[in-house]
Amino acid sequence: VSVLFMKFNLQEARLDAHSTVRELNLLFCKLDNLVAAHPHTYKVETVGGEYVVSSGCPEACEAHACALSALAMEAMQIVQRRTWSTGVPIRTSMGLHCGSLAAGVAGRAAPRFRLFGDTINTASR
Repeated sequence: VSVLFMKFNLQEARLDAHSTVRELNLLFCKLDNLVAAHPHTYKVETVGGEYVVSSGCPEACEAHACALSALAMEAMQIVQRRTWSTGVPIRTSMGLHCGSLAAGVAGRAAPRFRLFGDTINTASR
């Protein structure tokens, strides 16, 4: 299984709360379309200015690292030469890691599919 974390420079952009939501929505919709166009990739979640994608989970894929590497390269092209509404260039830092993990739904209130383990922790750094 491979996991890709993309973190965006929201603090540097100095957006107000409404602009943050609006601009992240535009950016994340572009990334959602990219994930949909790449077979064997799955959007896991977004948290603040982070976007998380997996390959090989929830469906097995032998070429999970290749699938996420290709997606990461295209994601970088989406971000290049774009700016936040404040004029600050959009920047991203990415972490990609391969390994084992556990996946499932935790909790009853607002349940959602989550990934757990060292693979997640390493990719997020």
